[in-house]
Amino acid sequence: PGKAHMRICLDLDGVIADGSTYFPEEQRGALDLYLATAPYDSDTARILEGLCLHHEVFILTARHYRSGLGDIILWLQRLGIPYQFFAGILTYVEPSAKVDIATALGASVFVEDHPLTFKQAATSFPGLALLMNNPGWLANLAVATPNRVSSWLELQERINQFERKHFS
Repeated sequence: PGKAHMRICLDLDGVIADGSTYFPEEQRGALDLYLATAPYDSDTARILEGLCLHHEVFILTARHYRSGLGDIILWLQRLGIPYQFFAGILTYVEPSAKVDIATALGASVFVEDHPLTFKQAATSFPGLALLMNNPGWLANLAVATPNRVSSWLELQERINQFERKHFS
């Protein structure tokens, strides 16, 4: 891997994984359901692997059930992305704490689909905060922002633009 230029913090569900699937509380932690979850789009795995090879990438997720981390690792392996590529996978992260954690990690880029967490990042995160479009979530769609991205190709381009402007 090349020299890491930036630290990037990504939410899991709705950013890396398809966010249109909602699991009722009694079904959360059901491994077969989770492993069947698709990536956000067809470019997710390829672009995510590239980001991990050139940057320090952290996953910040609110997943809080007992098998959450193990399920994430299995899901990433299913995508063909070894979990060792990530600088860290943080689970049990309250949505209201994500921005503070990303800032404490020294992240340059923060990507989230939760509207309230994104709004917090848009006002207090010192780097680039992006909102991943989640068409199945009306509150997400109601956020008006020029920092909305709707695909991993678009996400990659926004990160590349930010890197060229601030790290070249």
